[in-house]
Amino acid sequence: MKIDYLEFVLKEMDTMFDAITDPSVKQLMLAATMTRFLNCDSLLDLAQTHDISQGKIYKSLDAITPTRWLRRLMKRGRQRLVAHLRNWHAGDAPFKSRHFITLCADDCTRTARGCLGEWCGLFYSGAEKGVVNGLNIEILCAVIGDGLEVIILDVRLVPPDPRAGGRHSLNHNQWLRRSLRQLSTFVKIQGATLAGCALSADAAYVSPENVALTKELQMHMVSKLSANRKVTGDADGSFTGLVPDFAGLAIIVNPRISRLLPGDKDVEFQRNIVYVPSLECEVLMVTFIYERDFLVYFSTNLRMKTITLRNILRYRWQLERIFWILKQDIGIGDIHNHKENRVETRVYLHVILAQAARDAAGAFKCSPKDILRDIRKSPDRILHLLGFPSTFAEELLVSSVPPVPLAA
Repeated sequence: MKIDYLEFVLKEMDTMFDAITDPSVKQLMLAATMTRFLNCDSLLDLAQTHDISQGKIYKSLDAITPTRWLRRLMKRGRQRLVAHLRNWHAGDAPFKSRHFITLCADDCTRTARGCLGEWCGLFYSGAEKGVVNGLNIEILCAVIGDGLEVIILDVRLVPPDPRAGGRHSLNHNQWLRRSLRQLSTFVKIQGATLAGCALSADAAYVSPENVALTKELQMHMVSKLSANRKVTGDADGSFTGLVPDFAGLAIIVNPRISRLLPGDKDVEFQRNIVYVPSLECEVLMVTFIYERDFLVYFSTNLRMKTITLRNILRYRWQLERIFWILKQDIGIGDIHNHKENRVETRVYLHVILAQAARDAAGAFKCSPKDILRDIRKSPDRILHLLGFPSTFAEELLVSSVPPVPLAA
């Protein structure tokens, strides 16, 4: 394992922990965040395995409120995005093409274990292909270029609908609009703009209000066009019907307008300008034709190139990789048996670790999963860098262990 991986990740996390003045609190908080890498499945397991006071771990997690962690995450992410926006708008055409800025929004559900305060509820899980009892997390991030950099801009731990007539939380679409408006306001105050950027979102985030907001911000929305939406266009004369019917008819009666997708000889595509009544606007509908199937996507930019649309759709997989890191490598599903505020705090701390891992992957030109799996192989080195005693302390060189204040 390259020690540089672990040192880089800890230093990146330290930039988010610099407001904590007590070194012991910082030390315990970092240990709680990296529980999975210390081969522990819970904070109780961490305390018992490495002889750390469980009460002190809990006390350190309660030292800073979840709201402050969220604000910290959002502020740092927005500042990084503003720097990229300024460079992007000032660049020439080749620079803009290579460093295109895409905002991506999606959610993931992780099956819950034990008590999680009021955060646990029934949510749809794509991995399980059905409804599960778990945590639902939404993230808005910015992807620079083809994954050159991924910046987390906003996070929400979604509360389930109240069972006894309480106040309902924002739904996915309302949360996305609020987040985009707040981001746009911050960017404008800093003298930049979101104009020209794209929003790549899951089909669940496609609504007339969201489409209208992207147009207001002079952005372009790109997403899958759901099969249950009706469209009106020129397939064989004027035709109104569901998306699959329109796309299928257009493929049959207009085969001459089908073209091969650049870089993929097995996929053809058709472009149509259609009106979507449920979105109250015209969109560019692109049908990707495979051997025995076809998929339909849309863009609010009627002139967008097909290859650009396909790339924007692919950029959202960078966010899916963040979710994968959270679920499989960092162990967000291991959070259980905590009160509500502590659950929220631990989620934000895990997101900070995921951001640090993604930044490390960009710095070392490798996969975040490779970095995290390598770090997990040396739990004793992690303990040393955090300043905890270790059983195998004598096997490590003193020169390889930085002072505790630096690591913390």
